[in-house]
Amino acid sequence: MATPVNPWTFGNEPRVDASLRQQGVVNFDFAVFKRTTIVERLNVEFRAEIFDLFNHPQFGPPNSVLTSSTFGEVTNTVNTTFRIVQFGLKFIF
Repeated sequence: MATPVNPWTFGNEPRVDASLRQQGVVNFDFAVFKRTTIVERLNVEFRAEIFDLFNHPQFGPPNSVLTSSTFGEVTNTVNTTFRIVQFGLKFIF
């Protein structure tokens, strides 16, 4: 006779499981600079900077509460900021 398996005990899952890890940070920043000479000693520099160029979401870790109905599911994002674009103009003497 086989012994019944208790569904609420730990099984033989390895200590490190690649399918339960959190996704890494995916973030691309981009910047363009253009310096132009106006007269001999006067330059102007235009800057354009974009942070999080592709506006990619950063997913949170999987739910780790064993008794939760969403155990192992990713249900949130951890982004606190979104794409930021800034321009600058700098005069260099």
